[in-house]
Amino acid sequence: MAKKNAPLISAFTSKAHGLANVLPSEVSVYQQIPGQKPKIEKFVAIWDTGATSSVITPAVVKKLGLIASGKTNIHGVAGSKNDADTYFVTFILPNNVRVEGVRVTEVPQMAGNADMLIGMDIITLGDFSVTNVGGKTIYSFRIPSVKTIDYVDEINRSKPVKSIKKVGRNEPCPCGSGAKYKYCHGK
Repeated sequence: MAKKNAPLISAFTSKAHGLANVLPSEVSVYQQIPGQKPKIEKFVAIWDTGATSSVITPAVVKKLGLIASGKTNIHGVAGSKNDADTYFVTFILPNNVRVEGVRVTEVPQMAGNADMLIGMDIITLGDFSVTNVGGKTIYSFRIPSVKTIDYVDEINRSKPVKSIKKVGRNEPCPCGSGAKYKYCHGK
């Protein structure tokens, strides 16, 4: 019986300068069009666990010459838009972590200098964690998901186990009766 190939695990970690309230990444993006060499460009993306899907700006569409694959309605903090263009693209995240065939939606604009937003459609393909130890934000992404990260379990496993002193057979019983343990609770 042939063994199944283990999934290829890839990951990256980014470190902010101090505490970060935005999690940016430099991300390369391209659209594969049959018979054409893909045009790959780098953009600034923001990781957003509050976004259902990944989105791109008109600047990304224009720079890559993307061809729309469909339309959708969008609803977000900036309002709603009917008939927004959608595209299928490949994301190349830091450390060459690739996510292929991502359906992104074109949005009119995003806050800050971001060109795109990475949403839960990509984040749920793997494991994503953020730490803020020593006043420095570090975030890491691994694809595919390989194990559960459970901070409560980690805390519980690190608590020292209280050792209970064993009472000798001929010692006084800890109940305070004055009898030897072997004649009292040690029977």
